[in-house]
Amino acid sequence: MPGKALLPLRNWPATLLCARRAASTGLDVRVALPDSSANDSLARLLEEAGCRVVRGSEQDVLSRYLLSFADLDDADIGVRLTSDNMFPDGEFVSELVAALQASGAPYLATTSPQDGLPYGLSAEAFRVGALRESARQCATDTEREHVTSRLWATMARPFRPKAAAGDRSHLRCTLDLMGDYLRLIRVFDAVPDPLAASWVELSDQLARLPEYPHARVPFKLRGDRIISTLALSMDGLRTEEPAICDAAVHAALCHGITFFDSGSREQVGEVLLGRTIGSLPHSQLVVATAGAIRKEDDGRFDRPVREQLAEHAMLMSARRLKLPGVDVAWAPGPRSCCQAVWSDLEKLQREGFCRDIGAFVGSVEQLIEVASDKAARFIKLAGRQAFEFRTDEKIAELIAKRPDVVVAADDQNIPDEIRRTIAAGRHPFIHSLAIHPKSLPGFYTLREELGIPPN
Repeated sequence: MPGKALLPLRNWPATLLCARRAASTGLDVRVALPDSSANDSLARLLEEAGCRVVRGSEQDVLSRYLLSFADLDDADIGVRLTSDNMFPDGEFVSELVAALQASGAPYLATTSPQDGLPYGLSAEAFRVGALRESARQCATDTEREHVTSRLWATMARPFRPKAAAGDRSHLRCTLDLMGDYLRLIRVFDAVPDPLAASWVELSDQLARLPEYPHARVPFKLRGDRIISTLALSMDGLRTEEPAICDAAVHAALCHGITFFDSGSREQVGEVLLGRTIGSLPHSQLVVATAGAIRKEDDGRFDRPVREQLAEHAMLMSARRLKLPGVDVAWAPGPRSCCQAVWSDLEKLQREGFCRDIGAFVGSVEQLIEVASDKAARFIKLAGRQAFEFRTDEKIAELIAKRPDVVVAADDQNIPDEIRRTIAAGRHPFIHSLAIHPKSLPGFYTLREELGIPPN
């Protein structure tokens, strides 16, 4: 959300509120800001308020953190907070640091939703030497943007503070959307002192909001991303229905859905989805698209023409989605029935146009072939076939051998009892379920559609 760093909460700009709360027990807090002119006014505000500001590269966030810790020894402990998460306070940070020291590990952090904390109540602690060593190993811009990707992979289990009450991973206290901001206003207005209120008190106030969702959908870890076990499909919407799309996407985000399938009907789904998620951090989402790569194109054109068509289709999909690239590009079938299309998608993947390749399957035989193809990371089952597959022991055994694969199914013809089983995370291999947004105008309808009980 543009300008969110300066949005006021009880007359405190969000970034300054975050810094003051982190320093509530006397900790040394430094604000690492980009050195771009767009951040000059924020830097002046923070410096006038007495904050220590360190400025560095806007794109290479890791280098900015290294500058912030330049005067510390390798054995010293650094803590990373983000200024769109205002709930962490000095006590929260101190407990995290103590837990890191007791563990003897180089890195410890919260990880939503495994830690049971509200999404946005987050912090990372690490030995400064470990961060410096990881910086020497980071080879991609993505790793340097996300700062601690390599350290995160070494963590045995996430940090959970002693005062954490039950599972509150369905709650959201970050500041990414206008709805988040309006929610945070109500939370901070309900406490006597926004600086002195503990993270526990703020979490309790958040949980008391009557209209807030009471559950988040199950999830699956995939590399450095968390993918919801339920997907949201844009297919079937018309261009006259942007409000329905907005409501569906925001309701889905509140319930923890991170996998969005733009569908394939005349690219309308891509346009609608792009206008809603275009302003969201891409690292939080997984977006799939069918593009314009069709089975009938296999053998229809010579290879150079076909490759240009495939590249154009992917570029147009990314443009409509307002994203730098697509996470998942669907092939119309297994490799044996559209070899040329698969070759084109693999070329696009190597060139960075798409992150992963998925395939539609309509039979047990096709599922076996795609699941045996190491290039396939997503599988989409066609309609009623989804629950017929679950009775085949061979299929379940095959999918168990591919924990890196996410299997999706359309919900149009799946019986309610199977849908509830999938929503509860008890299905043997289906990890994603497409829900059509026409039936999802708000939070409670979404919860009912997912079959998630109120508590």
